[in-house]
Amino acid sequence: LRNNEPSSNADEFPIWGEIMRGEVHLVNIDASGIRMTNDGYIGAKAVFCKLDWDAYKKDPPSLPMFRFLVSQSGCEGRRNQIVVDLAQITEKTKAYDKSLKLQNRSDVRAMDPTGFVFHESRVGSTLVANSLTAMNPAANRVYSESNPINNALKSDNPQLFRDVVYLMGRTNRIEE
Repeated sequence: LRNNEPSSNADEFPIWGEIMRGEVHLVNIDASGIRMTNDGYIGAKAVFCKLDWDAYKKDPPSLPMFRFLVSQSGCEGRRNQIVVDLAQITEKTKAYDKSLKLQNRSDVRAMDPTGFVFHESRVGSTLVANSLTAMNPAANRVYSESNPINNALKSDNPQLFRDVVYLMGRTNRIEE
């Protein structure tokens, strides 16, 4: 378990740098200690880990749900996880992304979502998600039944949901 204080300079703290540079990805959140504030929330934890997106994009049906990608990437054990304060890392990554944009650099950026597929079980939503990836694997990133999104929705906190979507949309791949 790695944990450090945030910085807007990605190289100042190597662990936070991995997050800011888009080298690791949001794989879970813990909103059990969340408290509302005037400008959002405090107390939510973010869990990051390096995901093997190439394996998923090569064969989406082999990893049909996000939890399978998390497992195959070795992210279930604490050893490979980075746990940080979600509100703090969101603030720092947004500042970092803004600084890159001002420098006309595209090292990492946040992709805006182009769609959400909501579903009931056994209606084909996983097939739809995997089809979207298979149509253009390089350009698409799909999260099928992802814990971060589900947990953010359960928190009933719109800002937490927006922050989770922002963090999950960050990429250092130009083609996405």
